[in-house]
Amino acid sequence: MKKYQIQYTTQSAEDMETVFEFIARECFAPLTARRYMEGIKKEVDRLEASAGAIAIDEELSREYGFEVCRTHYKKVAIIFSIEEKTAYIHHIVPQKMVIYPIRME
Repeated sequence: MKKYQIQYTTQSAEDMETVFEFIARECFAPLTARRYMEGIKKEVDRLEASAGAIAIDEELSREYGFEVCRTHYKKVAIIFSIEEKTAYIHHIVPQKMVIYPIRME
């Protein structure tokens, strides 16, 4: 079984902070926000073993000009690409935002 190293981009780290702040402050649920972040991190950690098995998202790939994949944790999309043995996490955004143009690093 192939193992992948996980690499977060600056943008994905900012995305996680935005999701956390929204849940903690706007929804007044800091404990839920922490648990949600833990769930996202566990889902990303699973990519160490499964990144290569996730199908390429053709629509996003056409839009950004390189092959990207998408997985989910609850209502959040985790958008990533694979280069050799590394899975680069580009964005962690609410699924509804995936239809809007998002900046890729």
